[in-house]
Amino acid sequence: MAIDRQMLNEILVGKTHSIARGDEGMAHLFFKDDKTAFLKRGEEATMCGDWQPSGEGFDVAWQNGPSREWKLSLDDEALSFSLDGAGLIGVSRNWQNGDSMLLEAEFNRGAA
Repeated sequence: MAIDRQMLNEILVGKTHSIARGDEGMAHLFFKDDKTAFLKRGEEATMCGDWQPSGEGFDVAWQNGPSREWKLSLDDEALSFSLDGAGLIGVSRNWQNGDSMLLEAEFNRGAA
């Protein structure tokens, strides 16, 4: 299913996607609004960056980190994330609900 900007905003903005990454554990991507994203992986510090729609997904320019292109694939069961065209990174299976038990405050504390 193709993802246009309106759909991208509906499935990302205001939601956290918990992405199962196999042996690498979980990653949590929170999209605060149509410009700001946060990333939390395990015990690593929370990253904050500016995101924008791009091609088949979105680009994020992380503060103190690299700019990355994320590609999305959507079906009835999952929202799949791949990074820089390097193949599947992980899957958010409950994307309709934002898949989140993490709160915005948690991301804001981690990025401070």
